[in-house]
Amino acid sequence: MLKDVIANNPDKTLTQCLDIVIDKLQLLHQAMTQQNGPSERALANQLISACQGVEACSAVLIRPASTFEA
Repeated sequence: MLKDVIANNPDKTLTQCLDIVIDKLQLLHQAMTQQNGPSERALANQLISACQGVEACSAVLIRPASTFEA
């Protein structure tokens, strides 16, 4: 997901692209939680998954945070 956002937004920095992904995941999380959907841990896992394959995120993916905080 992050790789796609980076590819579709060549004028944006990695931080700006990551913000786009986080915003999208938060919207999805809010919609799903209204129906007793995934937990905050699930949102953190989705963000980790979205960042896989992006070289600049490799250090964070080795030891990701235990909670999601925007």
